[in-house]
Amino acid sequence: MAQRARAEVWELFSREDVSSVDDARRLLASTVATPMPDAAREVALEHFDQLLPNPEWFHMRAVAAATEPDLDPRHYAAALTWASAAHQLAPDRYSFLLTVSVLQYRLGKYREAMSSLETVQELTAGRDAAVWLAQALVQARLGEVSDARASYAKARELIDPKPDQERWIAAPAITPALLGECAQGIAGSPQ
Repeated sequence: MAQRARAEVWELFSREDVSSVDDARRLLASTVATPMPDAAREVALEHFDQLLPNPEWFHMRAVAAATEPDLDPRHYAAALTWASAAHQLAPDRYSFLLTVSVLQYRLGKYREAMSSLETVQELTAGRDAAVWLAQALVQARLGEVSDARASYAKARELIDPKPDQERWIAAPAITPALLGECAQGIAGSPQ
């Protein structure tokens, strides 16, 4: 029964109408309220918080999509749900919010992505190359080309530091993908 209940909870996060942990909880509650509820769903609702996947589970699924630049938007939307759930379950993990911002970017939600990135920049004190790369991509889409180039330059500085500079990259899974996109788009585009 517990395995089936866990499967019920996890399955909710693949639905298009679920974009947060709260949405999943509400949807599960609404299905339990129907006549003759399924016992596994009752168990799932009663133990919802304990049955939620570890935030890392959500995050790893989301990163897999975030690092791919040419997926179907439906995949990015599902991944954004997972990244948002990870961030909601562990708001102190800034890398989860970084993944949210990259997926917002992939879905064309540039202003939302920039807002998320501003929060991540504050949390990292501007010391994460992946954040600067994501910011450069978003700024380029917003038409802020000179800012995008400056963000890209800052990321390169963190990736290839001078001997007296600190090197700090905290999101290696996302960094190579974003670096490649920036190198092709921002660094190579005419002024």
